[in-house]
Amino acid sequence: VPLQNSTDQKQQILQRYEVMQEFLRTGKKFGSMRKASEKLATEIGLENLARTAGYPDPQRLQWSMEIESVSDLAEGPVSIKKDDAELILSIDEVGDPQLSITKKGKELKSIPASLKKDEIVSGFITRKQKLAQQVSRMRLSLEGAMCNGDKFLGSEIGALFNHPLMLPMIEQLVFIAADGMGYPNENGKVLIDRTGRACHIDSKEELRIAHPIDLLERGDWNLWQHECFIAERIQPIKQVFRELYVITKAEKEEGTVSRRYAGYQVNPRQAVSLFGSRNWIIHPEEGVQKTFHDVGISAHVGFLQGFLT
Repeated sequence: VPLQNSTDQKQQILQRYEVMQEFLRTGKKFGSMRKASEKLATEIGLENLARTAGYPDPQRLQWSMEIESVSDLAEGPVSIKKDDAELILSIDEVGDPQLSITKKGKELKSIPASLKKDEIVSGFITRKQKLAQQVSRMRLSLEGAMCNGDKFLGSEIGALFNHPLMLPMIEQLVFIAADGMGYPNENGKVLIDRTGRACHIDSKEELRIAHPIDLLERGDWNLWQHECFIAERIQPIKQVFRELYVITKAEKEEGTVSRRYAGYQVNPRQAVSLFGSRNWIIHPEEGVQKTFHDVGISAHVGFLQGFLT
C-alpha cells in the first residue's frame, strides 16, 4: 500500500509497523500451526513495508521505528501531573521501562484506582505496557541477529546509542569487527575488549553480535565469562554465558542423523511450547521440523509414539 505524501509519513510507517507487531503478539495464544502462519504473514508484511518505506530490510525498519516511538525518552524521563499527583515514566539501567507516582512529594506503591480512570493517566499506563512489549521485541531481535550472524554498519551501531531502550542492551553485548571484538562504547565509535583495549569502529565497517561459537574458536571464552562476572554485566540475552552444543564425532559419522537425545522423555505440552517459541513447526503426523533457508538445512525431530506422548 503506497504511503501518502505528507509531513507525517514516518508516523504512517510507525502506525503500520505497530499494527503488525500487535497482530503477531496477540497470536501467541493460538496453536503452533496458526502461529507459524501468522508469523509468516507478518514477516511478509514487514518486508513489504520496509521496501515501501525505503529500508534495506525489515531489521533496519524495526530498529528505526523503535527509535521513533521513544524519541522523547532519549532526553530523560517524561512526566505528567494530575491534581496533586505526578507520574514519571523512565528507563532503568538495563533498559526496562519504569512507571512511578508521587503524591504531595511522597512516592506511592501503586497508582490509585481513581487516577487510573483518567484518560491521560490511562494513556501513560498503556504507553508503559507498550514499551515493555517493545523491550521484549528488541531482545528477541538481538538474539535472532546473533544466531543468524546479521551484519550491521558502524554507523547503525552509533545510531542505536540514541535509543534509550536499546542503548543499555547493546552496551552489554560483545560485537565482532574486522580488527577485534568487544563491547560498544563512546557512542558506538569503539569496541572495548575484556582487557580494556579499545578498537576503533569505522562508520562503514561491518560488525555482528558475537555468538558463543566465536568465543569457543578464539580459545578465551572463559576469560570473557570472568570479565562479565567481575564487571557485574547484565546481558539482555544469553551470550557470554549461553549454552553451546557442538556437533559430536558420532554425529559427524552418521551424516544427517543425530541420536544425542534418543531415549529422553519430555513433557509434551512444555516441549510443544518451547519448540513453538523457537519457530519450529508442529505437524501431528510428522513431528517437529524447521527449515533454515539461509544455510539450506532442514531439521526434523521425531518421536517414538508421536509428539503428544
